[in-house]
Amino acid sequence: MEKEIMEKLKLKIAIYEMKEEARVSKIKKRKLINKKLGIAACACVILTSGIVFAKDIEKFIKDKIHLGKGVETAIENGYIVKPDDEYTFCNVKVINKEGKEVEDIKLGVKVDSYLIDNSNLNIEIKFKYDECLNDIVNINNLHTIMLEDLIIIDDEKRVLYDGGVGNKEIFEKYCKENNLNYTFGNCNENYLNSGLNTFESPETCLKNEKSYIYNFYVEDENYPKSKKINLIFTQISFNEFSDENVIVNGNWNIELDIPEKMYNNVEGNYSVIKCENDKFDVYAAKLTETGFELGLKINGLENPEYSVELAEEERRFHESISVGQEYGSGLRITDESKTKFYKESPYIELYENYYTKHFPTSIKAVRLYMPWVEETEGCYIQTSDGNKFYISESGCANQRNSFNEDNTYEFYNKFDMTKYDATDYISAVIELYGSPVKIFLKRTN
Repeated sequence: MEKEIMEKLKLKIAIYEMKEEARVSKIKKRKLINKKLGIAACACVILTSGIVFAKDIEKFIKDKIHLGKGVETAIENGYIVKPDDEYTFCNVKVINKEGKEVEDIKLGVKVDSYLIDNSNLNIEIKFKYDECLNDIVNINNLHTIMLEDLIIIDDEKRVLYDGGVGNKEIFEKYCKENNLNYTFGNCNENYLNSGLNTFESPETCLKNEKSYIYNFYVEDENYPKSKKINLIFTQISFNEFSDENVIVNGNWNIELDIPEKMYNNVEGNYSVIKCENDKFDVYAAKLTETGFELGLKINGLENPEYSVELAEEERRFHESISVGQEYGSGLRITDESKTKFYKESPYIELYENYYTKHFPTSIKAVRLYMPWVEETEGCYIQTSDGNKFYISESGCANQRNSFNEDNTYEFYNKFDMTKYDATDYISAVIELYGSPVKIFLKRTN
């Protein structure tokens, strides 16, 4: 019982810390509460065609993807599709904020660019609308445009995205109509549990246009080698910051033709020549269009115990900084407040020992809890010509930085070195408790 209480307290504190200080927070699948409902007036099918490869594509395209330098490098080398399609328009009816029906509003949709690698399906969609839509929804106050009931299926009838928990009934109806034997939420190799990040593109659009990027990602598996991908949805929701959402109903089916270089890309492999630490067991070293994945286990490390004293001291810290802060505003944790408290704590050695051992391969993670620790260069891949590539912002499907039950520590990360950067001989530098360990590798294919 005491152990369960400690684990819960530890989790709460970790959540507090990460919310305040982590650099990136992935937004999982979510369904927003809908305040306004549009009326279906048309059904349209959008088929992408006329693929244009982007070796000379504008710089803004790679800048707006936000998936890390490895993906940017791939885009610079043509790893993106930019269809040359025009908008496909529907005439729709919607209900304005006064409850009045407005007819014959034109809404156009087109895919502006897309790419898929082993972990990400990234699609930019542009919307074009009549001026009168501004009388119904405050376009300049949008935080997102959501494809509310979206389902993504590939050419082998594999489910790449099911729309989230609010989409169960629509998903089951679709499966029944198309003779697909899937149980909602029961994911497998043919039914992926994709998450979704949505954000407005920084591209400057023309009047009455909006452009949003939809990045679907997987964490525990890889995307299959699909030749075609279909995005199927009937509801487009214009979501304002004020929660005054407007939904337009229609019938959209966007088909993406995936080029061979994306569905049939060949991974390069490396083998270990020498490792400076015999406790390192490298089991994966593969090179892709968008990065280099390195997987290893470290034997003989201690997974520290989160003690009662440590939990109590962290609770006292949060109580100390909450004094004078408005209730519900969130704790404003600073490096200064954390350093001052723990430098005066009788448990500072216990605290430092725990977090140093809990994050053995990342001083950056340790510094979230111990900002007084000197920052190191971290983990990176170095090519034979001296270029360094660090852990990618985009992550990968098999990413791991944690202890296993047998007390081995597993490190699996994607680095920004792509096949366009790689050399035949490389070295991986993995920091272990702040000290670099070198692994020397050679390309085998």
